[in-house]
Amino acid sequence: MAITVRPATSTDRSATAEVIYYAFHQLDERHDIPAYMNSMEDAEIVASHLYGIPKIYGFVAEDAGQVIGIGFLHDLGEVGMGISPLAVSPNAQARGAGQAILDCMIEYAGGASIRLLQDAFNNGTLALYSRYGFVVREQFTCVKGSPVASRTALTITRDTDPAGTAKLFHRNIMGFNRPSFPRRPLMAYRGLSLAGFIAPGTEYPYAAADNETTLIALIAEMATVMGAPITVAIPASHSQTLRWMLDRGGRVIRSMNLMVRGPYSHPSGAYLTSGSY
Repeated sequence: MAITVRPATSTDRSATAEVIYYAFHQLDERHDIPAYMNSMEDAEIVASHLYGIPKIYGFVAEDAGQVIGIGFLHDLGEVGMGISPLAVSPNAQARGAGQAILDCMIEYAGGASIRLLQDAFNNGTLALYSRYGFVVREQFTCVKGSPVASRTALTITRDTDPAGTAKLFHRNIMGFNRPSFPRRPLMAYRGLSLAGFIAPGTEYPYAAADNETTLIALIAEMATVMGAPITVAIPASHSQTLRWMLDRGGRVIRSMNLMVRGPYSHPSGAYLTSGSY
């Protein structure tokens, strides 16, 4: 029977969790990469978030009425759309389900720029996205660790940011407005001037800063606030931040490519990606 793709509904939540868990777990296991998800419970939490985020559009691929693939397209505002995640059940791969979902996503985006994070070790998806016109714009190194905050001249506070200072700062660094902006990020000030912020993101903490020194201070403060190991996705070009994490016992767990189909503006400062952005 032919594979069909339709919009996802809340009744697909359990099937979405199963596809996500088995697809990513098997892939990580095959490449001896630390598991992205350690249990079905983790996948169920991710699926619950996906069906609860505003301006996110899900698609499911079916074969004979059974869900074999899922994909979610995030509306990122003026910067375009973001894909996270796109997955196909292990026993249904190499049959065109991923391409069918991707075709629907591109059609739905209507010419808008689309971005995604692709596991650098996955040659299959690198080839797939490249054929669809996605271009690697940045490589990210995901590092897990518990860095200890060191002395800094910055003042770091948790702020509701009622004046929207962080939004303006974000635009100056990243080149676009972020529609779903964290309400209570950690804010770093140099005197009275905002130097950066960090906040929990969809997958990893999201941050923007004037330079890597500020970014490092924000990561350390976030790790202290969390009181547990933190995983951050650091641009590979941020060598100072990467060395700092590694020198403090951080462990590289995976590398990812930011792939973009359409226009792309490189940030003018230091930053961390949250997964969708």
